[in-house]
Amino acid sequence: MTTAHASTTGGGQPRRVRDTDPYLEPHRLPETYDGETVSRFGDLRWDLSPLNTNDHQVHDCLNWQLFPLPLRESFRRAGWALVNLPTPDALLGSRTARRRKWPHPASMRSVVGQWCQLAQWLLARNITELEALTVDDLADYAVEVGRLKISTTTAVNRLAAVTLLWAFAPHLPPGDRIPKPPWHAESMRDYLPRTNTTNENGTHPIHPAVMSPLLIWAMRFVDDFADDILTAWLEHQTLIGRIAPHANPTASATMRKLVEQYAAENGSLPGRIHDGHPVLAISYLAGRANASKEQASYAVRTYGSHLPVTDQSPLRCPIQGRLDERAWMEHINFHDAPRLMHRLSTACLIVILYLTGMRPGEALELRVGCCPEPGTDGTGPRGYQLHGNYFKGARDSDGKHVVGGFPGTCRGR
Repeated sequence: MTTAHASTTGGGQPRRVRDTDPYLEPHRLPETYDGETVSRFGDLRWDLSPLNTNDHQVHDCLNWQLFPLPLRESFRRAGWALVNLPTPDALLGSRTARRRKWPHPASMRSVVGQWCQLAQWLLARNITELEALTVDDLADYAVEVGRLKISTTTAVNRLAAVTLLWAFAPHLPPGDRIPKPPWHAESMRDYLPRTNTTNENGTHPIHPAVMSPLLIWAMRFVDDFADDILTAWLEHQTLIGRIAPHANPTASATMRKLVEQYAAENGSLPGRIHDGHPVLAISYLAGRANASKEQASYAVRTYGSHLPVTDQSPLRCPIQGRLDERAWMEHINFHDAPRLMHRLSTACLIVILYLTGMRPGEALELRVGCCPEPGTDGTGPRGYQLHGNYFKGARDSDGKHVVGGFPGTCRGR
């Protein structure tokens, strides 16, 4: 099946695209991206991850299934223009538009969401073709948006999305074009109620009574406990790496000796709590003996079936960290090492984000060696610098987002 495309060729002839073609044109794809993995034009969802600047962003998508069926294809063609064509000059040249030449994927998702609201409104008025929309209809839509109990910013964005749909008209088939919205020629504020709201960020900052102890304990967790956790994690990974994928004949005797040793010294076998009950630490035992998991299970059934299972599987690494002048724990269990490593990573992220002001995606892209030891001339405090990539505002000369960002440097607070 062939669908009229949203764009036109240099000679003014409409292009056509098959539903099985990628929804993104080659010039919108990073050089290293496999075009075969891109969503197809006819898909009900378009994955926007190829347009994300880094791998740690939430993968947005454009969901065409939410649109009423009579209007879906028209808006899908407009969506093709949104993701493949720069913002029309008619809007870039507007003093109040404040639009980017190439919008961010999150902005695209927002625009399509506002288009979906328009489509639902049109269907309720029995308008099933965009070309049937009149200026009076658009004025009525603006009045209704102004009556909704939504923020001024949301109302403005809803009307601005309609303006963008009109601006793409030269690139759309005649049946998909809408007239110029009346608020574009006049003032959008004339159609929205006056409010006392501002454009300031409406998200409240974390109260110092919460942030201060969180930061203090995150720093202490890193300073006092990181060495123990990292050592335990290394031992955990070493044991995992020593588990044989298949039965190891030379490990059978070692496995038997290990079970008998637990019986003689502890009278119980190592384990962990799962669903409120102790469960045998098979991976821990197999790693200790360079055996397979099947060998470990067999040895326990044969030589230790009479032994109880505890909730402890202690690693051998010594505990150095102190809490109130005492060891912060007696030992680190095998199955606790991944959980503690996750908490240590979280503590590190809190410290980095708060003290540098970096964004999460930028911090997650940092690499070993990004914070070299600073030099000093002995006349003042040493200042640390983090070297990584930034993503916000990372655009090329044509205004497109640069995948991977640009190198940048920031100083700690």
